[in-house]
Amino acid sequence: MRGVTGAPVVLLEHNGLGVWHSTCGEVHPTPENLARHDRVVRAALATGTPLPLRFGMRIAEVDGLERTLREQRDEYLRLLDRVEGCVEIGLRLPLADRHGSGGAKDDRGAETGGEGGRYMRRLRTEHERQRLRREAAERSLAPVLAALPAPVEVAREVVDGSVVVVSLLVRKPDVPSFREAFPAAREAVEGPLSMTGPWPPYSFTRVGPDER
Repeated sequence: MRGVTGAPVVLLEHNGLGVWHSTCGEVHPTPENLARHDRVVRAALATGTPLPLRFGMRIAEVDGLERTLREQRDEYLRLLDRVEGCVEIGLRLPLADRHGSGGAKDDRGAETGGEGGRYMRRLRTEHERQRLRREAAERSLAPVLAALPAPVEVAREVVDGSVVVVSLLVRKPDVPSFREAFPAAREAVEGPLSMTGPWPPYSFTRVGPDER
């Protein structure tokens, strides 16, 4: 198997862990390189549940890679246990009450209290905005999750103040049930609901070497 830039993919085993890697120079995110990276990650997913590294993550030499496996072994083992037998399914849906969710007033133009007072008011305004968005996201997501099989974990974020992006950690045998239940979930919300995947569990394995 060949990876980014067409370099051969090699398995390095060290300290009870293994990592697939290839030797290459500077890497650019071209469509071809992104597709090669995706093929390698999917090949690893076919053999088990890997901790997928982001495209372009580099380390200077094999000794450095072995050091990373040694120094971060406990964290890698914890994450491997977390995602064992799972994949990621993605959802995108509109934010409930997105027009009203920004209802916290921004009083940055107020002149009283000096610069320190204005800063604190802006900070409170932003915190309130984030709280309202989190609550709106939960209202948006509740009927969708109620219509789907229970995932192992759920991660969500609000994008551009109007879209909820959801990552579901799902056991591999449950993927067909998610696909079957998706039409009911789509009917449970107003506006478009899309589902992607299954993917390697990127959103639940934020890992990488300290040395890039």
